[in-house]
Amino acid sequence: MRAAILAIGTELTTGQIINRNAAWLASRLSDEHIIVSEQVTVADIHFDIMGALERLATTNDFILTTGGLGPTTDDFTREVHATWLGEKLEFRQSSWDAINDRLGRLGVKVAQSNRQQCYFPQSAVTYENPKGTAQAFAYEKKIDKKSVWISVFPGPPQELEATWESGGARDILDRMRRSGRVEKTKLFRWGVVGRSEAELGERVEEILKGTGLLTGYRPHSPYVEIKVWCPEKDLKKHESVIAALDQYLKPNTIVKDGEDLVDLILSSLLKKPRALRILDQATAGVLSERLIQGMRATEYRSLQEQITIVTGRSEISSDDFDFSVHSLAVDGSWIVQFGVDSEKFSTPYPKMAFEDRNRRYIAEISLHQLLERLK
Repeated sequence: MRAAILAIGTELTTGQIINRNAAWLASRLSDEHIIVSEQVTVADIHFDIMGALERLATTNDFILTTGGLGPTTDDFTREVHATWLGEKLEFRQSSWDAINDRLGRLGVKVAQSNRQQCYFPQSAVTYENPKGTAQAFAYEKKIDKKSVWISVFPGPPQELEATWESGGARDILDRMRRSGRVEKTKLFRWGVVGRSEAELGERVEEILKGTGLLTGYRPHSPYVEIKVWCPEKDLKKHESVIAALDQYLKPNTIVKDGEDLVDLILSSLLKKPRALRILDQATAGVLSERLIQGMRATEYRSLQEQITIVTGRSEISSDDFDFSVHSLAVDGSWIVQFGVDSEKFSTPYPKMAFEDRNRRYIAEISLHQLLERLK
């Protein structure tokens, strides 16, 4: 099963904005063991969009496009799709009613130009957009002896993600599975720190040798994420080798299966509310920023009044804080203190050569210690 991602927008090709959508979609598809063969970006030019669709359709089973569904004159993606499909665009009253309802509830005047967002190829199915006025749509195109399924999503990232979650994902993935070319798999993931990607890769491949299991590696400081895909029908068969891999990675594993330390910490504080005063004198604000960024999420904003964070070299005694992190020496060692309990740690990286990586490593280890003490 092969899928391609086509991002449409002159703002992308000219470098005005970064193409976050392609990375987000590719991650979702990869989790389903679907090979993303290409990520292509084209400007708002009819000829280029048509050419990209034509080329991608020859080597892929699914094409996911983003962008060009707005209400202005440069938003003509739907017209290109209809032309390529060989169908006329038809007006759908249900989409117009949805736009009027959404904008009415927000107190926004509905412009007649919004009507162009209600036209779709005749055979297309539509997906609800909870975050905007541009509904996504999808259709099937037959090319020679094969069929290609094309899904067309809005460009703003929050609208793409909301449309995907509200039904687009379920429909697309169901179609992929029904095609018989997508095998149900379980994805195992380990977030490992303190070991190099090369060292981990050698040992992981050695443990899994002969199994035929697909592996993946993603370094993102201070982590190396290890990914192993196992067909669901073979889970019992590979149970012992997965257990052996888990045992090898355990000493350096901080999170598993896509968990995030900050999310786990904040979830814990929501379940068992308590005031928390944190002193960070070792990470130059990295630890603090991790927590602050997490608390920006809607579900955790209430915690902003419960958590106090002080960074930098403060004259305040650590005794005045519930949790503190202190850098000790040039060798990279530091102390994590929670109440009266403290523990010393050392970084595996040469301090001067990897200063930023050290700070991120110290922050994650310290957050992990905080989580353990909150349990």
